[in-house]
Amino acid sequence: MVPESPWSVGLVGRRVGRGFRAAVDQVCEPGSLRSVLLTELPVVAMLAGYGTLYSGLLPGPLSDQFIDGMPVDVCAGWAEAGSMMVHIRGQREIPTPDGPEVPADREGWHPMPDLVAGALRRQRLIERTGDEVWAMFRDTYARPDGTTSVLHEYSVKALVSDDSSDDIFGDGGADEASSRPERRGDGHDLGQSCASLSWRILMFYFGT
Repeated sequence: MVPESPWSVGLVGRRVGRGFRAAVDQVCEPGSLRSVLLTELPVVAMLAGYGTLYSGLLPGPLSDQFIDGMPVDVCAGWAEAGSMMVHIRGQREIPTPDGPEVPADREGWHPMPDLVAGALRRQRLIERTGDEVWAMFRDTYARPDGTTSVLHEYSVKALVSDDSSDDIFGDGGADEASSRPERRGDGHDLGQSCASLSWRILMFYFGT
């Protein structure tokens, strides 16, 4: 942040958590590069917590106050009856994710250095060929033992109309790599225009 910049005045000093993205929307044009970068900050802050899990620095057992402050029902992965919260309430600990090792798929990506131990990375890729669209993102973490594993990975395939409307008229399913079984989409964006997706995501999708 540069405090001297007029657009950043409402963001400097704010906690990078709930409400931050709404604050970004007040000072940045939705969909702009600046908005896309800033709205990733709450996710990065959340993912940084994995370092305390892998290093064993998170104190335990978890207190009732700590558990009560967790983002229950913020998304399917944190559902009250989901595997994550059931484990936390039963074992008084946050389960350490045990995702697969990062695949060696450097084709299609710009050059990126290997992660140093304790670092994390989010990658995004969007490809469109004719009416076929494939989009994905992957969160990776370099463990202290040198292994780089996948924390989350989601990919979506869609068919987009080839006329000027750019309506989503079909989907090719969604794949994911995650340590939580509850995370699935429901396909209710079929038939919507691509131009309306940003608005629909803000209205109907909730999470960090």
